[in-house]
Amino acid sequence: MTKSVCIHQIEHKIRLFEREREQVVKHLALWMISCKSSATPLKY
Repeated sequence: MTKSVCIHQIEHKIRLFEREREQVVKHLALWMISCKSSATPLKY
């Protein structure tokens, strides 16, 4: 692979990761909200 192709691949992976991270953050936020609203709090 040429250097430019390699860099392009890395940027593509970073973009994919950022999009996935957004989904994970939303999922965690929803999970935390549902935990707070539930009658039985989680025991750590």
